[in-house]
Amino acid sequence: MAGLDRNYVGKLEREESSPTVDTIEALAIALDYDPERFLTFFE
Repeated sequence: MAGLDRNYVGKLEREESSPTVDTIEALAIALDYDPERFLTFFE
């Protein structure tokens, strides 16, 4: 749904790769979640 390769998403889940802001936005939209909250979740 986010248009991302599943292997790349797996790397994100395993913290082997860092997402770009565009990737965070794509994931947030696919999950029907506010992209800004993704960026401020751990503050």
